[in-house]
Amino acid sequence: MVDGFQGYDKLKNVKRCACYAHIRRFFLDAIPKGSEKDLSKPAVQGMAYCDKLFRCERRYKEQGLSYEQRLKRRLKDEKPVVEAFTK
Repeated sequence: MVDGFQGYDKLKNVKRCACYAHIRRFFLDAIPKGSEKDLSKPAVQGMAYCDKLFRCERRYKEQGLSYEQRLKRRLKDEKPVVEAFTK
């Protein structure tokens, strides 16, 4: 899976997907002034999901987890967040 970087156009068998850092920026831009903490706003909810994923990744890095360990933790910790985010 790759994001929208044009350099990936030359690769075979890639699946485009959005980068959560880029998605988060769109949510940030969509939040009305003064509503940054109002969880009734969809954009604030989207930011919260992204931030939750980023906290997990930061924790994995701090713990020095291997690729295989990160994969297991992502399935355990992050998969439910992504599934809730896409509902």
